[in-house]
Amino acid sequence: LGQVSTINDWGVLAAGLGTVVAAAAGIAFAWKIIAQPIRTFAEQLDHLVLDQRQTQVRELPTSRDDEVGRMASAVRSLVINRIRDYHDAQQLRRTLDDRVTSATKKAVGTLSKLAMRDALTELGNRRFLDTHLPALIEASKASDTDLLCVMIDMDNFKTVNDTLGHSKGDELLVLLADLLKSAIRHHDDLAIRLGGDEFVLFLPGATLGRAEELTAHIRQLYRQQAASLLGPKFDVDLSVGAASLRRENCRDAEELMEQADQHLYQAKRSGKGITWTMHGQAAA
Repeated sequence: LGQVSTINDWGVLAAGLGTVVAAAAGIAFAWKIIAQPIRTFAEQLDHLVLDQRQTQVRELPTSRDDEVGRMASAVRSLVINRIRDYHDAQQLRRTLDDRVTSATKKAVGTLSKLAMRDALTELGNRRFLDTHLPALIEASKASDTDLLCVMIDMDNFKTVNDTLGHSKGDELLVLLADLLKSAIRHHDDLAIRLGGDEFVLFLPGATLGRAEELTAHIRQLYRQQAASLLGPKFDVDLSVGAASLRRENCRDAEELMEQADQHLYQAKRSGKGITWTMHGQAAA
């Protein structure tokens, strides 16, 4: 009986040990086949959430034939679509930003041009003059060439406005502006409306003789076309004063314009409808 009891105790012990070993093997097998792949898969998902790079997607265990592989394939498709949507959204945002930037620059450029143009005549305005004249003065001095300033005033313009109205006066302003634009060299000369019925031309490299011929031609056309526009009873003409940067030793733009304005004033005092230079009244 003792021997039988001992044999039975060893059998129980062996059975117990076998059960423990089997359980441990089962746990190890489950860990290797199920738990560890799922844990690794979860860690890869964490990297995807933080990183969202295509290289991380390729590391998912999609080659497995079990549930983990099917889950990895499903997640891979979702993430690839998410990444594609993200890049598409980024590209769309960049495209929209580029379009907004381009439209803004274009609008700013248009507004800048409009701000430097007289709305009625489309000539440069005072702001345009202040922006471009200093460089023109410096270029004339650096190249040792002359620069002429030609001030123009419309004679009896107030009478036209008071008698026929401002709309007819505006037509006269546009008429003179068109004549100035057609007479100057567009790549070199500047034509500016200072305000009201006052205009100014800047002629780089020109002589007083050219200024006299130019203004005589403009005055002739202006008188002819103004007579057609207003009728013969209105005595309209142009008074002109021209000054030379070099020959009158003007130091800067302000002094040049002041000198031309003095010549214009002398033309007005001498009966209007004439051009006055440093040599006095020019031939009509």
